[in-house]
Amino acid sequence: MSDENDVTMGDVNDNRVPDDDVQSPASGVDEGATGEAAEQEGDVKEDEQEDEKEEDPFIWKIENFSEIQDLKVFSEPFENAGHMWRILLFPKGNKNDCLSIYTEVYKHEDLPLGWTRSAKFRLEVLNQNDPGAHALKEETTTFSQAAPDFGFPKFLLLSVATDPKRGYIVDDTLIIRCKVDKAQPRRTAYSTYTTYDSKKETGLVGLKNQGATCYMNSLLQTMYHLGQFRKAVYEMPTENDWDNQPEKSIPLALQRVFHLLQYSDHAVSTKQLTKSFGWDSLEAFTQHDVQELNRVLCDNLEGKMKGTRVEGTVERLFRGKVFNYIKCVNVDYESSRTEDFYDLQLNVKGCEDLTKSFENYIEVEMLDGDNKYRAEGHGLQDAKKGVFLKELPPVLELQLKRFEYNPFQDAMCKINDKFIFPPEIDLEPYLAPDADRSVPSKYTLFSVLVHSGDVYGGHYYAFVKPTTGPQWYKFDDDRVTKVTNEQAIDENFGGEIRTTHVNFYGEKVTSVRKKFANAYMLVYIRDTDIEDILAPVEEEDIPAYLKEHFKREAEEEEARKKEKREAHLFAKVRVVFDEDLRAEGRELGFPEAEAKDDVYTCKLKRSLTLADLKAQMFKDKEFSVGPDRIRFWLHKMRPNSTRRPEAPKKDSAVLETLSYTGLDARLYAEVVPEDVPEDQVFKQDLKKEAFLFFKEYTPDAEKPSLRFVSPAYVPYTATVEDVKAVCRRLGGYDEGTEIEVYEEEKASIINSLKVGKTLFESGIDHGDIIVFQKKCAEDAEVKLAHAPDYYAHVLYRISVDVYNLEKPEEKEFTLEMSKRDLYGQVAQRVGEKVGADPLYLRFTCFCNYYKKPYRVPVKYSEKKTLTEMLQSYHRAPVTPILYYEKLEVDLPTLETKKSLKIKWVNTRSVLEQEVKVLVAKDAHISDVKAVMRQKLGFPEDKPIRICDVYSNKIHRILTEASSIYYFEEWTNLIASEVLPEEQTNEGGRVMTVAHAEQSGSILYTHGIPFVFKSIDGEKFVDTKKRLRERLPEDLSDEEFAGYKFARVAHGKPTFLKDDDELAKSDLHSITYLGIIHKDSSPPKRTSYRRSEVPIKIYN
Repeated sequence: MSDENDVTMGDVNDNRVPDDDVQSPASGVDEGATGEAAEQEGDVKEDEQEDEKEEDPFIWKIENFSEIQDLKVFSEPFENAGHMWRILLFPKGNKNDCLSIYTEVYKHEDLPLGWTRSAKFRLEVLNQNDPGAHALKEETTTFSQAAPDFGFPKFLLLSVATDPKRGYIVDDTLIIRCKVDKAQPRRTAYSTYTTYDSKKETGLVGLKNQGATCYMNSLLQTMYHLGQFRKAVYEMPTENDWDNQPEKSIPLALQRVFHLLQYSDHAVSTKQLTKSFGWDSLEAFTQHDVQELNRVLCDNLEGKMKGTRVEGTVERLFRGKVFNYIKCVNVDYESSRTEDFYDLQLNVKGCEDLTKSFENYIEVEMLDGDNKYRAEGHGLQDAKKGVFLKELPPVLELQLKRFEYNPFQDAMCKINDKFIFPPEIDLEPYLAPDADRSVPSKYTLFSVLVHSGDVYGGHYYAFVKPTTGPQWYKFDDDRVTKVTNEQAIDENFGGEIRTTHVNFYGEKVTSVRKKFANAYMLVYIRDTDIEDILAPVEEEDIPAYLKEHFKREAEEEEARKKEKREAHLFAKVRVVFDEDLRAEGRELGFPEAEAKDDVYTCKLKRSLTLADLKAQMFKDKEFSVGPDRIRFWLHKMRPNSTRRPEAPKKDSAVLETLSYTGLDARLYAEVVPEDVPEDQVFKQDLKKEAFLFFKEYTPDAEKPSLRFVSPAYVPYTATVEDVKAVCRRLGGYDEGTEIEVYEEEKASIINSLKVGKTLFESGIDHGDIIVFQKKCAEDAEVKLAHAPDYYAHVLYRISVDVYNLEKPEEKEFTLEMSKRDLYGQVAQRVGEKVGADPLYLRFTCFCNYYKKPYRVPVKYSEKKTLTEMLQSYHRAPVTPILYYEKLEVDLPTLETKKSLKIKWVNTRSVLEQEVKVLVAKDAHISDVKAVMRQKLGFPEDKPIRICDVYSNKIHRILTEASSIYYFEEWTNLIASEVLPEEQTNEGGRVMTVAHAEQSGSILYTHGIPFVFKSIDGEKFVDTKKRLRERLPEDLSDEEFAGYKFARVAHGKPTFLKDDDELAKSDLHSITYLGIIHKDSSPPKRTSYRRSEVPIKIYN
């Protein structure tokens, strides 16, 4: 059976069969969808013109319904949304057993071709006995001259519609009500509004999304509309930043974004801002938490404002103070402190509204039982712990804790519970008793930042009320729309959506959907400050130098856009001269010469000729010859991917014919010197002579070189000996000098010319390159004695930065080597620099992902090349960074051994040293212990325990027979002395102990774990005394008293009381005994999502 909401569009006629498979556009984007395209639902409402007069619906009473014999009937025409409509009814059903109802454009046949009208229409069959049981369907669509009707073929079952007991037909009268409103075309995940103009509709513009930067866009719009904050950003001194790495200046980039938001007519790009953060393109596709960005960005700006006239702006606007206290119940003792805050994190779970959340925030916690407070001079005492708001900021930012850890799922989860927040709130009830109440604590809602989606992804957008007036705006990346108070506030409470409708069986159906779009961050402004904070920013508030620079940038941008628009009219011409080929660094040919910035380049209209190019060249640079002694050769791409001059072109040749695209012409300029007679200029027979380019290689022992000499014409019938004669002449060699000649096929291929064959027979043609050199003496000690050796050297050479692995931040030197150098050759070069035997050097490459040395050293192999040594994995990018370390044994020996690093920990759980152990690959832990005893100077019978540690917990205690086969150098192993009482399980049980901090229900392990033995019958109050002896000596009694102890099983702690017996625990089910430290660090961010990477701003 098809969906009851199925709709059909198109001309309605007697033969029309409804398509049950057509889905209603109303099913477009479900509110539960996630990602950048989710949460577009409701945009239609946002685009409705609020100032239009509300129109009455049209009501059609159909009397004597049972007597209608026609297949279809029409209502009277009516006007709604600026157009005439009518209702089309199939009283007997449109090829089905349902009442079929459509809305149709009246007299659509008279409309012009291409006419369209977007509309939202509602159709109702009224229940005349129960107003709550009307059968209702509505849809938003675009009507057109070609598709003038739209409706529902299965609106209501005929058996239901015609049953008087059901109330839809009374006295044989059926009543249909229709309402049509204007609407914007619906936007889906696959289409956008190309015609919507945010500036025109709202006077405001949005921010472009770079991929996943919606969270940043929402925050920037909120900060921009705080007038005082925007002024302060404008006043940050950036005069010197324009000439000193402007791309790294965050204040300058933010000033640019704010200025464009204020004056641009189109959505603004944030690429320069994120570039100033030091972010790469990957960051644009990594979604972060908006509250975290707010904190990091404000911290950065606060630091950069210091020492300027706007110093303290961030503190003045956003900083408040909280008063924390602990007051003993039975003794006269109280501890308190005042702390700064820039945003408050409020609970959502268990709180129905903002008032309850603030009450929960200041709720008094009793410290009693096992959680008593240790008061100085009074010991453990029952106490009350609480917090008050001491001082409130003008701009109050509230983060709603929508993300929390769910221990049952062992994952972060989003809380979509309904949470009501008011447009105004009075915070005086939450102030400390001694707080300054001279300033009223009444606040008005300014911004609502919404997260749509789940814990693993979604979309951010913001609602902002930028003035003291009633109008709210929705900022959804590049789109800005006017919205109502209800859309900005009420629709973002979260919770569930309950809708009741009548299906086509005439039954009332209630559906429940979770709202995955809800408020995540709220920004309130104090009423007494709101006029000043939201004061408009005028042009005179912007420094003159900023306006001048931004004006110049706008003009340059417009020039670039114009150039881009007109690019198809112009050709970019690059001309290579002989001096370009002779320049340093262009030893391998034309591509290198063309790529240089100083090669002559100009843009000319594509319709111009080479004669026009010559005229432009003579305007731009000086020549020692006239235009008639310059001839252009066109560069062509050959099948082997080289680019060479192939054929001369006449001055009448049109530029657009000189390249495949017509937009980019590359030429070589053949210049004939003045001393050549006029009658010999360009008189060569190009069918008999080849125009060749000659290079000379000099195999110097210190600095071999390759240089371009000159072009020359050589007959196709010339042999190798003839070519050598030309080379001697060009190189200035005597006639008897032995010459080697080669053809450069491409930068990586150079071959000897075939003796006994002519140029024609060897395939030599115009534009080919001949390389020659004076033959080296056989006894000459030259490394690159022949041109092919030099070409290979240039092709594979690489400059490698070398670091000592013990000081990975300090580069020691740079070596120029070949990518084909073998491991031994690399070790030899590095060994010469650091004064070490090459066999005692081991190397580690750079890890591109973690931006630090790779955790695994380069495996030694005589056949391994430098390229392979520089890759952290197969086919990884080659990063020219290499780390070395000096070994105690040679590499061949090391490859037959297993190297381990073991941390030696004393009985007080303090790390004393790291011991490097080298044993056979098939060794066991007993062998490792023997080496450790020897290195540490212990007796051979001294008992040692070695443990495998993971996540600061002992994974397993290794036995003497444990194999080390799967251990690597980076495996975390700790060793310690075995205490006498721990050598057997008699009278107790050996267990592991780990340090942890608790945040919510999550335990974060840290520090050095150790092994401990419980004693049968021992109360835990005495066990703690023994545990105290296993902790560092500098641990104070007060700090130890703040520790809690718990049996931890599967990450869940069960806290121990003083009269518990640890030995009676089911030790097989316990993961470890946890020493739970008092968490003195700020609360961990409850919105943390596993896929997130912490935000860093690098500049």
